[in-house]
Amino acid sequence: MHVKDQRVFEKVEALKVYIDQCDTFATEIELEGAVPSPTDFLIPNGGMIYQYVKPKKYLKWKKIVKKTFNLNLDQYVQHLPLLILSMISESMLQSENEVALDNYLSKYALQKGKRMLGVENFQEHIDVLKLIPIDFQIKALNDVLRNVKAFRKQVKLLTKYYLSQDIYKLYKAAKHSLQDSRKVMLYERNFKMADSIEVMINQQSTFIAVGAGHMAGKKGLIKLLKDKGFKLRPLLLG
Repeated sequence: MHVKDQRVFEKVEALKVYIDQCDTFATEIELEGAVPSPTDFLIPNGGMIYQYVKPKKYLKWKKIVKKTFNLNLDQYVQHLPLLILSMISESMLQSENEVALDNYLSKYALQKGKRMLGVENFQEHIDVLKLIPIDFQIKALNDVLRNVKAFRKQVKLLTKYYLSQDIYKLYKAAKHSLQDSRKVMLYERNFKMADSIEVMINQQSTFIAVGAGHMAGKKGLIKLLKDKGFKLRPLLLG
């Protein structure tokens, strides 16, 4: 949903049919009109990544990031480590399209005159990121750079599950990768998303585009919406 890989765009024409039938379009994070502050993605209080690790380790990270992902870590030393991990993940995928899938669908819906909403607003999403301790984010970045081969394998596996529309395997893999942050990054967000979706779909027909990792599980959106009394039917895209 958040990548530019052409493979995730294969079902776009089928999706447009359902967008056309709805009055409203909602992305996981409000995209239209959201203006991030320059400090939203930075370590609080002017922190730098190299302040959390020994100089020797930082130099090793820098070499790995440059050689493997063609990124200059010095340019991102003030950024939250989770955002650096996101850039690393995207670099492992193809990038044939100018914008990510959710952004592409949002622009299509806007052209069609749909009312535009977000399941989360931008500030809510930023606030979630800030709840993840920097030490945990540093550890997550270190785990990836310590074993790039394993991380690349994981990204390929997640992509495989996504393309095969296997939301249950995708959920399990995503939950495992989030480790101790799954409560904040996944479960608590799912409950808030379910409440937001309930309001939307009770007011108007709405096409809602969220990351597939939020769908399955006992605390996933499918279960939470069923608990609210909604009837759900899967539409497999051929």
